[in-house]
Amino acid sequence: MQMIKRRRQAKLPTQANFYPMSAGVYIEDDATRLTIHSAQALGVSSLTSGQIEIMLDRRLSSDDNRGLQQGVRDNKRTIAHFRIVVEPMSPAASNKKEERVGFHTHVGQLATWSLHYPVVKMMGETTPQPISSKNVEQELNCDLHMVTFRSLASPTTYEANERSTAAEKKAAMVMHRVVPDCRSRLTLPNTSCLSSGLEIEPLKLISTLKSARQTTLTNLYEGQKSEEFKLQPNDVSSILVSF
Repeated sequence: MQMIKRRRQAKLPTQANFYPMSAGVYIEDDATRLTIHSAQALGVSSLTSGQIEIMLDRRLSSDDNRGLQQGVRDNKRTIAHFRIVVEPMSPAASNKKEERVGFHTHVGQLATWSLHYPVVKMMGETTPQPISSKNVEQELNCDLHMVTFRSLASPTTYEANERSTAAEKKAAMVMHRVVPDCRSRLTLPNTSCLSSGLEIEPLKLISTLKSARQTTLTNLYEGQKSEEFKLQPNDVSSILVSF
């Protein structure tokens, strides 16, 4: 996940120092980083050094001339989920401090994924039968995110004022390789900060696959069949696999 760095402007009013927080915010010095990961978009600011202030809600008695054309007096109770991560960090290089873009560490990326992709619990009245299945043969690298793995269908046919669609033995695998900040002293097991290309072998990843080929994100244009696909940091790639 890519973060935009902001600076507190003392000459501006308080409201001008608040910024949108889509998924997280962090402050850091040369030794420590404090990150707050959020499951919902909110407003955030750091009005004092070493402090983070998150706007959970606001209430206005009159219009603030920002396009709403009315006050905000119909507030509702909502549930907000957060993860707080404190990490010891190695000092950044002098040329990196002025960059306007920042990135989560491996630990921070795992924390934000746990918020945005929680485990779905399904409850039933009867005791389910145990299922034994081993399709995934390898673990994904910690900086690799499988955005979606969805089945595909054949083109819809229209006959006698009826339409029908049949499922195909194909699926679209969309992979995203994030860019981690490698300065954190907290590490995950069996991980490494790779700055070069990362090779993915779908046929070895899932044993039931028969073929794989590069495709566009819309799955309209297909490339040649291949057994290896290389992703650079911050790449998004779509792979069409057949069963």
